[in-house]
Amino acid sequence: MLLLAVAWAGELVKESDGCLFYREEARADGLIPITVTCRWDDVSYEALKGLLGDYANHDQVWKSVASADWAGRNGDWLRVHHVHSIPGLADREVVLEWQSSTTEQGVTYRWRKAAEQPEPGKGRVLIAQDEGFYQLSPKDGGVLLQAEFVYDPSGEIPPWVTVKTQVPTSVLMVKELHQAGVLATGTPGLQ
Repeated sequence: MLLLAVAWAGELVKESDGCLFYREEARADGLIPITVTCRWDDVSYEALKGLLGDYANHDQVWKSVASADWAGRNGDWLRVHHVHSIPGLADREVVLEWQSSTTEQGVTYRWRKAAEQPEPGKGRVLIAQDEGFYQLSPKDGGVLLQAEFVYDPSGEIPPWVTVKTQVPTSVLMVKELHQAGVLATGTPGLQ
């Protein structure tokens, strides 16, 4: 069992690969955050920090991110244009804004959907909501990861389908991040 740096209030819905996944209470907008805590002894803090902080290369970390390209700045938020590929659905598109902050405990990367969005490309759907954070702390040569995901793919997807797929999708994304972190930890120069 993991020791939590943040006490999530939600229901524990999955344990997988050193991670605990929680479904939190629905927000006022009806969206349900998924929160996660992972303890990975096979991933270095510096490697994971390098992967998450390289926003325009997230398409090299997650298979569902078909592309991630710089799109400018909004004050101290860096903008990245994402195209998400979801099997069986039209591609989703969004400009995300990313910001990092460092404390004595580690680093936090936050993202949110930018207020101004371009028209989605032909056949693509503009994502309704995409926000969250990754918080990293070094832990005995490994890393403690805490995260929150709030995502609404929009389009013709019934809300019950979004709710049903939230946890498996979050587990897959965290697993892909873990795999990329293991690779970066063992490959000098990828950090």
